[in-house]
Order: sequence, then structure tokens, then C-alpha cells
Amino acid sequence: MKKVFMFSSVHKWNDTRVFHKEAVSLAKGYFIELHAPADFKYKFKSGVHIHGLPQWTNRKTRIRTLFILTKRILRSDADIFHFHDLELIPLGFLLKCMNKIVIYDIHESNSNYILIKHWIPKILRKIISKIVLVIENLAAKHMDAIIVTSTGDFNSFSNSKRKVIIYNFPLTQYFDTKRLNVSKKYDFIYHGSVTKYNFTVLLNCIKELISEIPQIKCCLIIGVIDSELMKYMNLKLSVDNLEKNFELFTCLDYKEIPQKIMESRIGVIPLPKTLKFMNNIPTKLFEFMHCAIPVIASDLPPVRYFFDPKVPWGILVDPLKPNEFVFAIKRLLSDSGLAKRLAVNGFIQGKKLYSWTIEEKKLYALYNEIFKKEYSN
Repeated sequence: MKKVFMFSSVHKWNDTRVFHKEAVSLAKGYFIELHAPADFKYKFKSGVHIHGLPQWTNRKTRIRTLFILTKRILRSDADIFHFHDLELIPLGFLLKCMNKIVIYDIHESNSNYILIKHWIPKILRKIISKIVLVIENLAAKHMDAIIVTSTGDFNSFSNSKRKVIIYNFPLTQYFDTKRLNVSKKYDFIYHGSVTKYNFTVLLNCIKELISEIPQIKCCLIIGVIDSELMKYMNLKLSVDNLEKNFELFTCLDYKEIPQKIMESRIGVIPLPKTLKFMNNIPTKLFEFMHCAIPVIASDLPPVRYFFDPKVPWGILVDPLKPNEFVFAIKRLLSDSGLAKRLAVNGFIQGKKLYSWTIEEKKLYALYNEIFKKEYSN
């Protein structure tokens, strides 16, 4: 059985895409070692051999992790190496110098993401963004394959040896349709990385609607968030006396999220009109579909690509006019017939077109193609 050394210095071992989707899928046909930040040294789960790395708290920890990974790589007899983070590109080049098969898995538009990194001085962001794009294109040229999650990123790497889009569609086994008729605890839900834009839109929706719907409630499941923003959010909720109108969850396992979505009436995806979100597709869109709730989302190209106005699954709003989210939420909460039609449309499309089962086949096809070419030479 061929051996795969999958590694990440940023994403935790149980990351949805890294572990639940890709590693577990590949474990059906390969011996999979996953090296990623964890609170344990070793665990065997769902066919995957998980080797923990230090959980990073600062940049020093990240540097230490790179040294540990380098040692493990040099000792490994794996047939293929599959890495997930921009900062691991040097290790990718090291592996290519050792004549190893290497795949670079790009989760998002890194060069565009640099432009909204608050800890990088604004004057340097454009320069660093361009440097990152050059480095990634150099990596794409020399790695055996790159994996991207959107057509925008796919088109950014014209010089790659081999590239494939593997969308972040949901794992259907975690979306049990028997639970679709659960009672609704929340009026709307947002989950994932939280920015000041996201939070401000959600907060504004509650403030605008609370006079008409005093018990209105938002479920906010926090993925990645800046510690300063977290403090700001808690302060705002306290000062505005809206703590009872928000229920916050942190570090929920992927398997727990569908239940919270099904307990909500509407899924909200407020994304700003920045270069990052002009390329990246919000995975939560498809998760809302699979949970049969209508969606209100920023009208951006990656979202619009999946929107058929003849069979709509929700309402698209102008991200430059965040008050439109208020009107859209109010409309769906007051018109249950419309909300149900949109939910049913999304559910049917999600089950038919947007599931991880489809993407898993593409992942296997890529691996088979690489191995076939490698061993035919």
C-alpha cells in the first residue's frame, strides 16, 4: 500500500478539509500519516495515523514546528508528500530536491488574504502580496501538483505541472436528513472565520430588528478570530445589552455544526467586497443547503456562480449596502412560504450537485494520475 505523508503547521489535526475530508478519504486506499497541531503525540482515527505537532501560540512556536517537520520528513519513507500551508513551501522545495512526489494544497487565495492581514503594515501589504504570488507560482511550477478550491485560484496558476479544483463541498454523512424537522432555536446563523465586517453586519441586523422581534437570536459559531476582535465583540454585546440575542460557540467539532444549522431559520453569509472573497467560495453556503435552510449572502462572483435565479436557494445582497441583510432577514422571517421554497431548492441542489463524494473522486483521480506517471517513467 502506498504511503502518504500529509502535513500542516497551521491547521489543527481535526480541520474539516485536512482531516475529515481529504485524509479520511485517502485512507480508504492509502496508508495515511497526518502531521498537524494537536494536544496529543499520536492517535489512530478513521483509518488515519495522526502524529501531533505543537499547537502554535506565536511565531516562535511555528518556527519550532517547521524544525520538527523537517526532521520527520528526512526520516520518512513515504511515497508522496501532501502539504497545506504557504509557510511550508520551503519544505516542499526540500522534498523536490530529494526527488519526492509533492502536492501543494492551497485552501484560499493567499496573496489576496495578505491584503487584509491587520498585523502587516498597510504600506507593505501590496508588496508582500506580490511576493507571495511569485513564490506560489514558483512552487506550482515545480511541485508535482497543486490543489485549489476555486476557479479564481485555478486561473492564477498557469504554469503548474498539474492542477485540480477540489471544492469544499459538505460531507453528506454528517447532514442527517432525519434531523431536518428539529425545532428552531435561532433566527439566523453564521459560522466560520469572523472579521469586524461579519460581526458588524450581524450586530446591525439584531439592533435593527429587535424592536419588532424582541426575542430575535443569532447563532454565531466562531472558527478563526483575532483575540482583539473577540474582546471587542464581547464588549459591544455587553454595552449594547445584546448578550441574550447572541449565542456564541467556539471550537465546535465539524460534526456538531450541522445540528446548529438545522436549529436555525436562515443562514447568513456577510462577506466584504475584497479581493480574497472575489475568489474564494464560502463552504458554509453548501452546508446551509444540505441543512435545508434559506441563505442570505453577499452578491460576489464565487457565490453568484452557484446561483440560478430560476431556482433560487436564497437572496443575494449588495455587500456595499449591509442594511440589505436586515431587509432580507426580515423578509424571510415574515414570509414562511418563500423561506420554505428557497430552502427546498437549496436542499435539492446541494444533495444532487454539491457533496464531498464528487470531490473525493477527483482527489483519487489526481493521486492515481500522479502515481501512474511516476511509475511509468
